[in-house]
Amino acid sequence: MPPELWLFTTAFVAGLVLAVFAMLRGVETRTGDEIKRPLAGVNLPVFGMALIAFGAVGYLLSRYSSLGTGARTAIAALSGAAAYGGMTLLLAKWALQAPLEDPHELQELIQGHIAIVVQEIGSSTPGRIEYTLNGHHHSVQAVSLAGQPIPAGTEVVIDQQKGDVAHVEPWASVEPRL
Repeated sequence: MPPELWLFTTAFVAGLVLAVFAMLRGVETRTGDEIKRPLAGVNLPVFGMALIAFGAVGYLLSRYSSLGTGARTAIAALSGAAAYGGMTLLLAKWALQAPLEDPHELQELIQGHIAIVVQEIGSSTPGRIEYTLNGHHHSVQAVSLAGQPIPAGTEVVIDQQKGDVAHVEPWASVEPRL
């Protein structure tokens, strides 16, 4: 196999490896609770796509074209540059604009979480609970899921939280069902 075919094949495979690695690992990084997004033009999916385009176009031109080596390499490089530009635009305008925190994900994290009643929950009046989630302390109003009073100091399980009001039930009534 001619050296240029090795170059294009290697670039194509390297691009695929980068793309799969980015899919498995993701492009965002976490530092504690802070999520950092990459720049649109400087991340693995963009480089992977550029290598895939360079390798695929270069390989196909080398196999099925009568163009010279320089022309094939130049066209492949332009294809890689176009793919780089397209992926950068796609990431900047669409993928990196998504919200960092999905409210549905937060609801799933809260559901089933243990909290402590700090202000008695009445049968028809809300009380207050406190819990820690992702290193942050939260204090919210709470109502009893069953409509029965829950005294202060009781461990409760959060069923759901709508806005600033959590719907809870005592841990003692949940534990036997497990």
